[in-house]
Amino acid sequence: MSQNDHPSATQRVAAPLPPLPAAAPFPSDVLPSRAIGRRIASMVQSESMNTLIERQDQMITSLKSTSRTLEAFNEFSSARFEENALHVEQYVAMLKEMKSNLETIFKRIRVIKAKAMVKYPESFNQAEQAYQADHSDEDDEE
Repeated sequence: MSQNDHPSATQRVAAPLPPLPAAAPFPSDVLPSRAIGRRIASMVQSESMNTLIERQDQMITSLKSTSRTLEAFNEFSSARFEENALHVEQYVAMLKEMKSNLETIFKRIRVIKAKAMVKYPESFNQAEQAYQADHSDEDDEE
């Protein structure tokens, strides 16, 4: 069998399409778009068209189902978000209040420390040295 017996993929040529029927003039009461649509529909087999319509119906049913599922999920997510957003707002307010309280406490500690340093400088220096010695031992252990 030689190579000339079987045409290669590039040599294969599709069978020529049958010629289109002679175009009749458009009636004045029919829109050109409708006439073209009718001609195209007449060129397609009714079985192919029915299969196409069935598949489109299946797809739209699937898309509607998916849409309902997404809508339900969005409603659920929205409700959860609102619930959690309220909790987060409460926690943020609590943290802001805690920060304010801590700032007040540290400010008072600094004032007391400054007063103690002025009133009892020797005792304050001894306490500070003892504190540093205790903490330097902890730093060495780490």
